[in-house]
Amino acid sequence: WLLLLTGLNWGVLGGKRARVRGLVGSFLLAVVTGVAIVGAVWWIAGRVTPYVGRERWFLAAAVAAVGMETTRIAVRWVFERHGADGPLSRSIAALADSDELPALLLVAGLFVLAPLPQSHISLPPLVWFLLTLALGVVLALTCVALMGPKLHRGEALGFGLGAALLGTGVSVRLGLSGFTVLFVLGLSLARA
Repeated sequence: WLLLLTGLNWGVLGGKRARVRGLVGSFLLAVVTGVAIVGAVWWIAGRVTPYVGRERWFLAAAVAAVGMETTRIAVRWVFERHGADGPLSRSIAALADSDELPALLLVAGLFVLAPLPQSHISLPPLVWFLLTLALGVVLALTCVALMGPKLHRGEALGFGLGAALLGTGVSVRLGLSGFTVLFVLGLSLARA
């Protein structure tokens, strides 16, 4: 549910949509942070854990997905503690506030690359990754179609909750990232 709300509010800071340049900058900074974390964790894991090969890469990528998403919390803490407010601090906050996308794409990738049960449908990992994203988009478009031209708050919440539950159930059943499905659902709902 929280990731659905995060998707609904992604790219919006202070009630205004972020600029494309800010979103791209945020994406790139999160990717650079993630790559640095992967490298550091992979190196350390080789010295202090028994993980080797694929397990070591999965550990490093999972820690990176968490690490590159916590930037916003640290930035907000610094600004609130020191009372910073100005063009530079707002630009930094905008960059840090839209950094969820790379982390959630990485999580979706980890889910589709993880070993799957034997009874699972056999498709290439890229297809499963794209299905993860498509599931969120299809659920959002279904919600929009069901809501119709007149939006009532209670109905909208019911459709959103229903889509979130359905998306979670389908993603769990198929072994996909429910986190990413809900984020894409929220993002698609906000854009549609």
